[in-house]
This record gives sequence, structure tokens and C-alpha cells, in this order.
Amino acid sequence: MPRCPECLEEYREGFVTCGVCDSELVSSIAPTNNERIEFDKEIFLLSVGSDSEASIIESQLLLHKIPFLKKYRGAGGYLTISMGRSNFGIDMYVPSSLLESAKEIIGAYNKEELDIQKEDEIESDWEVEHNKKRRIKMLLIMFFIFPGFIWIIFSIV
Repeated sequence: MPRCPECLEEYREGFVTCGVCDSELVSSIAPTNNERIEFDKEIFLLSVGSDSEASIIESQLLLHKIPFLKKYRGAGGYLTISMGRSNFGIDMYVPSSLLESAKEIIGAYNKEELDIQKEDEIESDWEVEHNKKRRIKMLLIMFFIFPGFIWIIFSIV
């Protein structure tokens, strides 16, 4: 049976080219050398508190084609299965050769997050000032208008 040397798909007799990668089919594939592949050792990147944070970082790493390993702390994996979430946190690891590029990606994500937090702080400062003005108005109403209503009610009775 013909096979594709690129994607190793197997075809019926009569086919000449691979439908997946458009390469010519061969009758047999030579065995590959059993060379030992040296894998890069994983190294700690960061620790996140929830699955939602981890999924954001995962998407950034996948976007840049950086492989990663996600390890739940303690019984976090079991808690995630049984309860839907874990409070123990998640440690994320990347290959040691890609650590610097992963840190740059995560740093860009953290910078965006810090910018959002700064905007929230500015809005919260405005809210504090607005609430302070509302409190002053309420105090003025309580001290001047409310006693006037009480005086009118007692003067009628």
C-alpha cells in the first residue's frame, strides 16, 4: 500500500499523490534512525491564582508557539475536577531555552494589566470624590431641611 513520506498517511492502490500534503506517495518508507532526542528541561515561569488567569497566559504562550506545562498545587487538580475550581493556584513551566521570550510575553500581558489597574484607580479616585460630595449634600439636607419639616409638622399639630 502506498504511503506518504511526509505525513505518513496510508492510501489504497491507484493513488499517486497525498491528499493532505500533495507529495508523491512511495511504496515503502525506510525506517528512521532511533536517535535519542534531547528535550529541553522545563523551568518555572510563574504562578497564577485561578484557571481563568492560567487560560489567558496559556493563550498568549500558544499564540507565540511556546510549549508549556501546567501543574496544580496540592490537591488542586482533584478540586478542579470535583468542584470546578481550585484555591491552591497553578504553577506554569516552559522550556528553559524559551524562558526569556515567555517572560517578555507575560511581561507585556502584565503591563497591559497594570495599565488597566491604573485606569481603575483613576476611576475609583473620581468615585471617592463624587461620594464625598454626595455625603456633604446629604448632611446639609439632614441638618437644614429635615429640621424644617419637623418644625412645620409640630407647628401644625
